[in-house]
Amino acid sequence: MTSVIFLLGLIILGGVVRITESGLGCPDWPFCYGKILPPAEFKAIVEYSHRFVAAITGLIVVGTGVIIWLRHREDRRLTAAFILAFVLLVVQVMLGWVTVRTELNEWLVMAHLAVAESLLAMMLLITVVGWMRYRGVREEGAPAISKTARNTFIGAVALMLGVMLSGAYTQATGATGACGDSWPLCAGSIFPDTFLTGVHMGHRLLTIVAVPVLVAAAHQAYNLRDRTPVLSQIATLFIALFVAQIVVGGINVMVGFHRATNVMHVAVATFVWAALVLMVAAAYVGRGDGSEARDGG
Repeated sequence: MTSVIFLLGLIILGGVVRITESGLGCPDWPFCYGKILPPAEFKAIVEYSHRFVAAITGLIVVGTGVIIWLRHREDRRLTAAFILAFVLLVVQVMLGWVTVRTELNEWLVMAHLAVAESLLAMMLLITVVGWMRYRGVREEGAPAISKTARNTFIGAVALMLGVMLSGAYTQATGATGACGDSWPLCAGSIFPDTFLTGVHMGHRLLTIVAVPVLVAAAHQAYNLRDRTPVLSQIATLFIALFVAQIVVGGINVMVGFHRATNVMHVAVATFVWAALVLMVAAAYVGRGDGSEARDGG
């Protein structure tokens, strides 16, 4: 759980780095201007704080793996999830270096975020499996997940990740304010007329497409509450956070994309992602004998 908390903070802090344009506050890597401590300059401090938290988070993730190996290596779910998490951690460190070296290429910025969110998902899965073991939740006899529910969960995870990455791309390309203070349309139109307005509207339209799928995923999770009773509470939390994210997005436009609301937008999006992954993981962990349930449930 500690690793999850640190990863949430790290991803949000990464958003602060993007929003404050501090990604090159330390032009070298892993040090800052060749020194262990950054200069007393805002952007350098923000960027180096992100690196410092990333280093601590990496150690905590590795420590989690050591505990899994010493105490629970017989559980293939835990060991497989951690192996993947460790690979993602190594890739993330390498991406951090390359992103700085390429002076924040927007595609690398997106890849950096995608790996971070995937690493968070793996650690959430480990947390759920560990919680199930601690609580002594038994898998036998749990209702199976229908094909409809599985497909809905996959679609929801893919779309939510797409929404977050398109938001990062919007920020990285400077398209954040391309539509001015017009919302939900762009300058009163749904059809963008420039590259930047197209990028911005792409993010909004992808969010609109995601809404019914995310709501359907929450509904499917609620229907599986007999497998894991806490699913009803997680589904409710997920929907509440997603609605809050839409509201914050609208407010962000109306106040002219102030840094504070931009950071809030990133923070709430991160919590929405975490709640979605937690919901899907809780639905899958403890599945029954693998037999198909009726579709449409």
